Amino acid sequence: MIYNKKPPPVAVILAAGIGSRLSPLTDKSAKCLLSVGGSVILERMIRNCLSCGVS
Repeated sequence: MIYNKKPPPVAVILAAGIGSRLSPLTDKSAKCLLSVGGSVILERMIRNCLSCGVS
């Protein structure tokens, strides 16, 4: 019997960069840690991945 198992979905979150164009908002933190609309950008990306089945 052959089982066709798919590998689990994988995501790579690119959260690099200085964010100099967002200064002075990024003077004390990275741009992926900025709060937009009440949630941190990195948190939003992780929640989107989870909602698409990436665990």
